[in-house]
Amino acid sequence: LYDITSSRPRLVVINNRQVRNFSGNFIRTSRYTVLNFIPKYLFEQFCRPVNFYFLVISLLQIFPSISSTNGIPTLALPLVFVLFVGAVKDGWEDLNRHQNDRIENEREVIVIKRFPFINYIHGRTLACDLEEAEKPKNKNPSLKHVISFKSENDKQSNTSHSWFLGIEGSERSSSSELKVGDIVLLRNHETIPADIVLLSTSSENGDVFIDTSSLDGESNLKRRFSHKESTKMLGNNIHDVIKRARYLEGLIECSPPGKDLHNFDGTAIIRLPPISEGLVTQGNTITQFPINLDNIVLRGCILRSTEWAIGCIVYAGHESKIQMNSLKPTKKMSNVDKFTNKMVLVVLVILFCLCMTGSLLTYKYIFDGVFDHLDYLGVSDVNEISYRATGQAIPISFVPVVRFCTWIVLLANIIPIALVVSMKIVKAIQGQFISRDRAMYDAVNNTYAVARNSDLNEDLGQVRYIFSDKTGTLTRNIMEFKSLSVGGVHYGSTETSSSKEDNLIREIEIPQVNIKDENILLDIKSRNSQSIKIGNLLIGIAVNNSIVIENQSEMFSMLYNSGRIEPDILPETFSPSTYLTGLNSDITLNPDNKPKSRLGSNFMTSIKSISSQSSKSASNNSSNTKQKPKSNFPLYSAQFPDEAALCYGAQYLGVSLICLNPKTKHLILDVFGELLDVEILAKIPFTSDRKRSSTVVRIKRLNSEHNMKDLRIMSELYRERIMVFSKGADSAMIPLLRQSNMEKFQKDLEIGNKMANQALRVLCITEKEISEDEFADWNQKYQLAVNNVENRESSLQEAASMIEKDLLLQGVTGVEDRLQDEVPETIKCLRDAGIKIWMLTGDKVETAREIAASAGLLSPGHEILELTESTCSNKSEIKKRVLSICKSLGIDLESDKSERFLRKVKASGSKSEKKETNFSILIDGAVLGEIFSGSLANNDFVSECKRFEDITSSISSIEKLFVQMCCKCRTVVFARFAPSQKGNIVRIVRKHMDEITLAVGDGANDCNMIQTANVGVGIRGLEGNQAFLTADYGITSFKDLKVLLLVHGRLAYRRICKLALYMFYKNLTVGIPVFIYGFFTLWSGTRLYFDYWYQVYNVILSSVPIVVVSVFDFDVTKSESLSKPHLYSFGPENKFLNTKICLIYLLNSAWHIFVVFTIPYILFRVNSTNLFGSNQSIVGAAIYYLVILVVNIKVLLMADHIHYLLGFAVAFSLFSWICTLFVCAASFSIGSDVYTIWIPLYNNVLLWITLISGLSISLWPDYFFKVLFSEWLKVDDK
Repeated sequence: LYDITSSRPRLVVINNRQVRNFSGNFIRTSRYTVLNFIPKYLFEQFCRPVNFYFLVISLLQIFPSISSTNGIPTLALPLVFVLFVGAVKDGWEDLNRHQNDRIENEREVIVIKRFPFINYIHGRTLACDLEEAEKPKNKNPSLKHVISFKSENDKQSNTSHSWFLGIEGSERSSSSELKVGDIVLLRNHETIPADIVLLSTSSENGDVFIDTSSLDGESNLKRRFSHKESTKMLGNNIHDVIKRARYLEGLIECSPPGKDLHNFDGTAIIRLPPISEGLVTQGNTITQFPINLDNIVLRGCILRSTEWAIGCIVYAGHESKIQMNSLKPTKKMSNVDKFTNKMVLVVLVILFCLCMTGSLLTYKYIFDGVFDHLDYLGVSDVNEISYRATGQAIPISFVPVVRFCTWIVLLANIIPIALVVSMKIVKAIQGQFISRDRAMYDAVNNTYAVARNSDLNEDLGQVRYIFSDKTGTLTRNIMEFKSLSVGGVHYGSTETSSSKEDNLIREIEIPQVNIKDENILLDIKSRNSQSIKIGNLLIGIAVNNSIVIENQSEMFSMLYNSGRIEPDILPETFSPSTYLTGLNSDITLNPDNKPKSRLGSNFMTSIKSISSQSSKSASNNSSNTKQKPKSNFPLYSAQFPDEAALCYGAQYLGVSLICLNPKTKHLILDVFGELLDVEILAKIPFTSDRKRSSTVVRIKRLNSEHNMKDLRIMSELYRERIMVFSKGADSAMIPLLRQSNMEKFQKDLEIGNKMANQALRVLCITEKEISEDEFADWNQKYQLAVNNVENRESSLQEAASMIEKDLLLQGVTGVEDRLQDEVPETIKCLRDAGIKIWMLTGDKVETAREIAASAGLLSPGHEILELTESTCSNKSEIKKRVLSICKSLGIDLESDKSERFLRKVKASGSKSEKKETNFSILIDGAVLGEIFSGSLANNDFVSECKRFEDITSSISSIEKLFVQMCCKCRTVVFARFAPSQKGNIVRIVRKHMDEITLAVGDGANDCNMIQTANVGVGIRGLEGNQAFLTADYGITSFKDLKVLLLVHGRLAYRRICKLALYMFYKNLTVGIPVFIYGFFTLWSGTRLYFDYWYQVYNVILSSVPIVVVSVFDFDVTKSESLSKPHLYSFGPENKFLNTKICLIYLLNSAWHIFVVFTIPYILFRVNSTNLFGSNQSIVGAAIYYLVILVVNIKVLLMADHIHYLLGFAVAFSLFSWICTLFVCAASFSIGSDVYTIWIPLYNNVLLWITLISGLSISLWPDYFFKVLFSEWLKVDDK
């Protein structure tokens, strides 16, 4: 009925029937229903090759002509057990999904009932309620029941949710009943049920605050707005809004549904129809306005700090952005799983070869006449030859097919049916060990590590390369404003800091500020030209940001109470008693109405009294619902941590963003004691592509009657003007600066480089003053771009480029982000384990270099090779530099003959590259972009090395050369990298290397590389939980990687390898004797064991001990794993599961098969009598019992640590064998056979001789190699 992939703009009719059919709001994330669970589950399971294989074998057992079980599908027992365990697991998980769906779909919402009338706009009928319109009583609807909009508007709203239902026009509904076009009333703390365009809110300026942590993982509150036109039309009194919303009609044209959470464009056309004229002044007035991401709230977010909001649904149900992003990520498969799949194929080939051998030998015996001399085989009137060979009178040409199927059934258990289930159980338990490890516990936040994808546990023990983010991963992501440069003067540096005793510095404790330099405060107090430069920079910082003032109402009330604002700027609905409720009791009126300087004594007292309360709250920047402490200065929450630090730094220096004016919606700034009114005219937000943000503002004094002459030179700060403020990375801002003034800016830029060398995050702050005419011309183009629905993004970029040019550099700021605890120690430990760590960051090159050095990634004495803009400014120099680096690293391209270079790059752990070089490489994202764009092939420089020219002519060859260069270096540091580039680097390394990669990060910009790497690890950070929720494993800090990899990863790899090898070993050991027995029975397909014994072997008799080993076994303690990191190298080098190890286990299985078959056969074949039944039954029973003993004792020899549970598990297996005998003896079909064999057999001394000699002879090599291997490990450790 609907198409979510349509590229056409969506047309939504507000509060009426839609022109097109859209998705409803019913959500279903479950996979099954009661009716389809069994068929759908079975279909999914039998799509797996192993399960389908055993299903086919079970069906073949039904045919008596093929089966040796009299038509009883005995293999169905283990197959049903495996399917039952999987069904319980999947059913339980899906039941939880059903419960979550029911909670989501039954969530209570309030909708606004439409008043019935024709929806008519722009002279054409778009949609109508036909049923209501055809009724005569509704053609001219009566308005008598409508209460006048003049009724009690000023009554205080009740915060109870049920209060809204008392207003006529509002009704209760469930979330699943909502549909596109409905007008919905949202309440405080309510989860938003669909993607909704805001029309009006309880706030006079139309803003709301939403918690998006469930959507993007970011914990900061986001501000969204209803457009001023819709707010003006509907008002902000709840009674009036609901009444007007009932009559509201219009259209919303917006982009089609999509996954992009950060993209929404549209245009709205609304009006109140003629039927409402006389009730409101806006009646029959058509209003058109643009809408964007700031005007929409998405499903799954929570409304915070807002009493109510009202809006129209544009995307519902599975078309909402959160649902379109909830698709399952690509399933990752561990290296061990991939290898075991190959092992299954190999064993399957062996199985088919054995079956083919048995069928062809039977065919050969027929033509050789072997069966003609065996009179006991009987005779048949039809097809006698085939009857004597197979016991069935079938055409002779069918004999090979029948015999092949017979052997397939007999040898089916060679494929380990319990392998998948056992590995799932073991990995799930290992995941719980990770999630409950106290060594990875964060006591501050009371959080543990989380294993979200336990299928990759063993990959944690094979990691060769770690790709690490910097901010929030290696560093704390707690920013501190530490340094700035204005007019060529550096403040906050160690050179300019003074050691003088100064109460001004020691007593002020603004959060996230650490400028220990009194010179800047003295320069501000001196009121000279430098003061103006500093003031302009601080104003630019205060207005160009994404700051949310958490205590907005408190700060406005404080201004009113202090007498610093004039009564005429107050909103009509302003109530002092309401605004002052809950404020600090120590706020006092300023009787003379004269503003005090922020650097005066009052400023000092205020800051000192409140710093202890606000520091913790402000630096946290989280959107929790707890009540925040009262404060006398603004508390900031920002989407980006460095913005909060910059604004607090401006506040510390005397320029404070206080609040929004409730009447004009303008910003109120306190600039060195004077209040400024700042009107935001346009805002161009920061994006990862632009790497900058800009704001166009109109500045004027708030209290214009104060004498400007008293301000003297400082009056320059307070004059009315239109300003463009921009800030961003130097690479993005320098090209936009006025080139004629570059010499003046050079000093500040040099100081910025020094800041970067001190590992500070550096931003350039710029300004430009424009006239009213310039702004009017530009604003016209800007508004056209805003209203452009189809190409809005490119239009906005073009409009931004018109205003972001000829900028003047105000100054450079430096923000510090300190390293996390134990980062250098963790990096050293991981390096000692043979793991290489590459750092990827969006910061500038200098900052990345210093952080890498302080973290221990760049070691002293190692040469750093740079591939940056400073070393290669154009394409030709880039090509020369790449060739030079290849020569420095010893990559001899001339001697690399044929296509050998174009093969996959070998890992640095290989023999050819075992010796690590003393080089590290520093790579700029812009330069790397040029390399991968293919520009090296088309430039002026032509190398003398023909091989190098051939390589640079192909993107794939360039990628391989790049990977080889990086792998030869000790460390690789990537700077100025966009999120997409991070993921691309991981993708390239995985493409050209056969190694396990791990990506670790804490922010939404790291999700790309986390999902691309073999293993993704997310850190719960201040940037939100998106990386933590997206990753395969979640940890609390970078140092947890040491425990996660060296302890849990290493043990998981060893244990899972043992489990996989043992599963194949034990099945070969029990299955191949059946094939050998065929030699003595002329390949007739005669069974060696009772079939029921054969099937319980996998499920009960041999699986429990190895599961215990796979869960609890260890070779060294946790402390030894951390103190001896070189032990980890066995994983990346794949020492425990490779072709060599598989051949060893295959030979070991062959030896055990030879012993367990030969000894019982010789002893019982020679000495048996009819007293014990047939020779076949006696030999088969003895072999089976010996196999059970051998494979269970083998587990004890495989274990490095004999856990007490392992002893119980072996005893359980042997006891289960005894119980199986009793159960089989009670069976109607085979009970007599079992009873007549085992009761006398246990009394025969030959059985005990067989068991003792068979165990001793078969397992002595295992014991010998275990001792030898243990001694070798001790020597290697020394």
